[in-house]
Amino acid sequence: MIGKLSSTYRRWKKHSKYLSLLPDKLEVVNTGSSPLYNAFDYNLWKCKGGNFAYQPQSLYYDIKTLEKYKNKLAKNAIILFGVEEFKLCAEYVDIVKDYKYYLWLDEKQVLTYSKLRAFLFRFFPFIAYPQFILRDMKSIIKVLLRYHVSQRADASTEIEDIIYAKEWLRGWTNEFNWNEGYTLSAEQLKILELNKKRLVTAIKECKEKNYRPYIVIPPFSPNLIKILPEQLLKDCLWNPIEDISKEQDIEIIDCYHEPLFSDWSLYTNALILNNRGKEKFNNYIQEKLKLKQ
Repeated sequence: MIGKLSSTYRRWKKHSKYLSLLPDKLEVVNTGSSPLYNAFDYNLWKCKGGNFAYQPQSLYYDIKTLEKYKNKLAKNAIILFGVEEFKLCAEYVDIVKDYKYYLWLDEKQVLTYSKLRAFLFRFFPFIAYPQFILRDMKSIIKVLLRYHVSQRADASTEIEDIIYAKEWLRGWTNEFNWNEGYTLSAEQLKILELNKKRLVTAIKECKEKNYRPYIVIPPFSPNLIKILPEQLLKDCLWNPIEDISKEQDIEIIDCYHEPLFSDWSLYTNALILNNRGKEKFNNYIQEKLKLKQ
């Protein structure tokens, strides 16, 4: 539970090893946060792919991960830019959240990098990141209480799926301080514009290198879609993405509105696809990309 023995560190290290062991000449890669990190499974594909998503992960680190491992890409590789619900208005400039990137990005790519923290994290991670112990203790308590969204058992009834959906919305409401109403703050609007520019720049660079970029919007349980504020999603997701799509002539693979994924039983917790949902998702993306024989 301490330092490198903690479940958090071991999870980060596992992802770092996964990225380092990716084969060369990847034909398709994806970015993204929790929903797409869990959705993409290239064991279900007929070509070589790499999952550059992680959880949680901002657009900035999506792009930096892509930059770091671009030498793994094949010529004309497909780049799937994952854009989840509130990704464009989120920016995590946080020492604690950045520690994991010490394991797989270059120091210049980590926003809050410092040599001292890097030294402590390498040799004394329990000092650099005492939250290792706290996180493990909280996880144990949450499992025992069956209290938290990410720790409870998979939904087995639609009522449980609805409960999960409400908990996700409550969590986002608290995270983004939307308790006074679902309206983007001035700071969130500023971040939105910054992320739009980042995504446009990344798309342009992909085209210059003859890669084939797409935007992918993940699916959610219909019970979660029902309660998400429509105007908020238009402001922070749909309108910006449509603007980028038109400006850059890039296709949007919209799984959010796809009827194929409108069954609550395809999800573990209203947000993350279960194995049955994951199989449908990976088949669907391959078909959209005309990779399915």
